[in-house]
Amino acid sequence: MLFDEELRTGAAFPADAVRFGTARTRALLDALGSPDLKLRIVHIAGTNGKGSVCAALSSVLRAAGCRTGAFLSPAVLDESETVTVDGETVPDRERERLAAVVSAAADKMSDSPTAFERAVALAFLTFAQAGCDYAVVECGLGGREDATNAVRGKELAVIAPVALDHTRELGRTLADIARAKAGIIAGRAVSAPQAPEAAAVIYPLCTAVAHAPENVRVSATGTRFVYDGKEMFFPLVGAHQAANAALVTEAVKALRAGGADISDEALAEGLRNTVHHARFEVLTADNIAKSPYDITIPQGKSLILDGAHNPHGAKALADALSEVFGESGVAAVFGVLADKDAEGIAEALAPRFCKVLTVTPRSPRALAADKAEEIFNRAASKAGKSLATGTARGVKEGAERLLAECDTVVVCGSLTLFCELAGAGRERTKQRLRD
Repeated sequence: MLFDEELRTGAAFPADAVRFGTARTRALLDALGSPDLKLRIVHIAGTNGKGSVCAALSSVLRAAGCRTGAFLSPAVLDESETVTVDGETVPDRERERLAAVVSAAADKMSDSPTAFERAVALAFLTFAQAGCDYAVVECGLGGREDATNAVRGKELAVIAPVALDHTRELGRTLADIARAKAGIIAGRAVSAPQAPEAAAVIYPLCTAVAHAPENVRVSATGTRFVYDGKEMFFPLVGAHQAANAALVTEAVKALRAGGADISDEALAEGLRNTVHHARFEVLTADNIAKSPYDITIPQGKSLILDGAHNPHGAKALADALSEVFGESGVAAVFGVLADKDAEGIAEALAPRFCKVLTVTPRSPRALAADKAEEIFNRAASKAGKSLATGTARGVKEGAERLLAECDTVVVCGSLTLFCELAGAGRERTKQRLRD
């Protein structure tokens, strides 16, 4: 597509050239006939979990019989996955047709929209033309000044957990970041439980705040928990994912208050059928052939893919590893972008790993593998832990080397890593969809 490659590699978002503001996107949407006004929009912001919440809420709305568009960024495996209708990617020919319409309108503007702003406009145009009832939209960066916030009306705003990340752009305190995220609220809103500094900003603007799920049980196949007295199952792994599912439940209750017809059965079915790649995704010899990944996993071994890319997410990953695998040794392939808190991530994860191979992600914002290795060595030393480290030329090579030695291997540090594992596996998945 015309601007997918910029989005996939991160070239559209160099750290020193972020273009905040909604005016360009609003003008572009108006030039396209204001497609956002034809949709009931659920807008999701937060530091961690917003992608999982977006995927799960979209699944619930589909289970309730609503035609649902979803916009998630960044893409994990394939650029086309950022825009889906009823859980399916848009056919290439249709995407190219609509992208040309967006680009033609954008090219007439004196202040040219960025690749991300064009992608946002493409999403709303796609959803409107597909006759979607709902659009579930994940914020790109921040909230108030993010391109996704250019829409004129919203059914609901959802705030996932807020933590320190993107401090250069959003502010250096949790309150600063919370104010940026809360900027999407314009009417009904629900929030995940927040740290006190963020809660002081967000809670007064919300109609409901999710409470902690009870009786959480985590396994390699998913997470069981009790919420509002009901037993629930969510196929995403970890106690933090039970909290994400609880937030989705509160979002559904808020949508019902606005007139949406979503039964308890649709909520349970939607949660149960949620698919979201690279969020503690457990791959084995038994399920790899049905996955979009192109890698061989020996019998009896596990490869976990997780997009943790800040300290808050890294702690959730470390906790989930302990919940599923106990304290057994885990090896890791790690790559991170240079504008992330690599020191904080490594400090959260180094005590949990027995060996780490670092890689350089395929992004102009990548931190070099040798620098990442140095950071992990310092973190291990700080924790008083002996840690074997090295570098690998790529994610697949590193994962296969570690799987030959270790029973459990995790790939983590950046969402840009996983497309390297897709390859032929992704083509198999696309062919099954065509068939």
